[in-house]
Amino acid sequence: MAVGQQTSSDRGAPVAVVRGAVKTFRVGREPVRGLQGFDLELRAGELCALVGISGSGKSTLLSVLGGLQRTDEGSVVVAGTDLASLSDRELASYRARTVSSIFQEYNLLPMLTCLENVALAGYLVGLGEEESTRHATSTLVDLGLGDELRRYPGELSGGQRQRVAISRAVAGHASGTKRLLLADEPSGSLDASTTDTVLAALRAAATSGLAVLVATHDPQVVAAADRVVTIVEGRNAPATATPGLVTA
Repeated sequence: MAVGQQTSSDRGAPVAVVRGAVKTFRVGREPVRGLQGFDLELRAGELCALVGISGSGKSTLLSVLGGLQRTDEGSVVVAGTDLASLSDRELASYRARTVSSIFQEYNLLPMLTCLENVALAGYLVGLGEEESTRHATSTLVDLGLGDELRRYPGELSGGQRQRVAISRAVAGHASGTKRLLLADEPSGSLDASTTDTVLAALRAAATSGLAVLVATHDPQVVAAADRVVTIVEGRNAPATATPGLVTA
């Protein structure tokens, strides 16, 4: 069994645990706190929606969990590893092997075709060319992009590019090393029907044993989630607070 591969006994086990996370940025001379003591626990097999108004800290939390930024205080433990203990090089390996991220900006490589962009996820986790290409083709077809395999990102609509980015994240799970999938507004440029297709892919990732966290304003995504976590000004929402799930 590959390192990190999930078994049925792993379902429901903690994958990511955030405790007291604080992250401060500077805007000019003013400090702005993206996270202010935020706590979160994500479990294998769970599709969790993260909601809150724009600027509440959703993207900051995803960035911290994705190993793109370090917290100033608190702890972030994923797959049993405290991310604060990792060097920059080890964090790069963590991003390639343990976590998949779907960004609002897509982050596709413009010189690669759709198929090559998605297959790259397999190469990075040690899959061979044939297996990487097979998984990439399958996920692209599942998301309605079977006719776009040889096209480049610049030739696609925003919604199509988003689906390629989602395909890339899902395809990387074939290695068995992935534990966490993070998605930042994955349905933002999609219609309701395509959102259903994307949600099916995210649900399949969770069913395979990953923890899936989706930052969203979309009530369709919220309705499909196993659990909803609300963030307010970088903090956990009080238990009595009304979430305001779709406030933009």
